[in-house]
Amino acid sequence: MRALRHGPARRARPLSAVPRMWRAALTVLAGLALAASAGAVPQSSGIAPVRENVELVGKLRLTSVRGGVGDVSELKGFAYVAAWNPECPAGGVHVVDIRDPARPRKVAFAPAPTGYYVGEGVHLVSVRSSSFTGDVLLSNHEPCSRSPSPGGGGFSLTDVTEPRNPKPLSGLVGDLDAPDGTRR
Repeated sequence: MRALRHGPARRARPLSAVPRMWRAALTVLAGLALAASAGAVPQSSGIAPVRENVELVGKLRLTSVRGGVGDVSELKGFAYVAAWNPECPAGGVHVVDIRDPARPRKVAFAPAPTGYYVGEGVHLVSVRSSSFTGDVLLSNHEPCSRSPSPGGGGFSLTDVTEPRNPKPLSGLVGDLDAPDGTRR
């Protein structure tokens, strides 16, 4: 067995060394997540929240519906913010233009299927294949707590090549178990 030897600890790069655009975009993403989940129940991870090296650059009210943010991802200057609410009044993914971090703007909304909400699963990928070239949003779906849903959950794929005009590619795929344990 070989022991590994570590050199001196590397200093973290100061925030001022990060390019302004990335610093601003990260700050807006963090601000959106914090602002939207301000009324959420705190997690019991045992880790205290930290506000060091965070500067509010801009903010945006996405909706008046009670709930929070389940996840946030960014692609090409647009933030994709999961509207998380198990009671499901307005589940889906908000598309926010953050290219001007001081003035973020909601440009679209990709709704979750009826009876479902988007949880902690918003991922983006640029695809280049013989059958499709563009940007794809993958979002998970969980059944609402207050409405009977046809099954367990799953995920949807949405074409976000034009972020202002999300187009569904597929919906509710991947989970075949119904809440009662039967297969669909």
